[in-house]
Amino acid sequence: MNELLASVRDVKEKAKKARRVGKLPGILYGGKRGNIPFYIMANEFQKYIARKGERSIVYINLNGEKIKARIIGVQRHLAGNQVISVDLKELSEDVA
Repeated sequence: MNELLASVRDVKEKAKKARRVGKLPGILYGGKRGNIPFYIMANEFQKYIARKGERSIVYINLNGEKIKARIIGVQRHLAGNQVISVDLKELSEDVA
């Protein structure tokens, strides 16, 4: 079980600017907290989905809080097949 480090992002910040420095924007849907926009490191996420797949369960460490989630969407750039955004759905701890 690998944990990806994430940080809450300001939705006013341009995603293109963040991608230039290696951050991947995403949204965590559901849960008690509501929908949370976040960033993870793009290279870590690419390695994770290469090993586990695009519909796998992932644990993210969002500002010190460990959250279990399922990858529900991965958006890719048309020309380069590069991941440009990710959508996660929060799962309860008892879901396998």
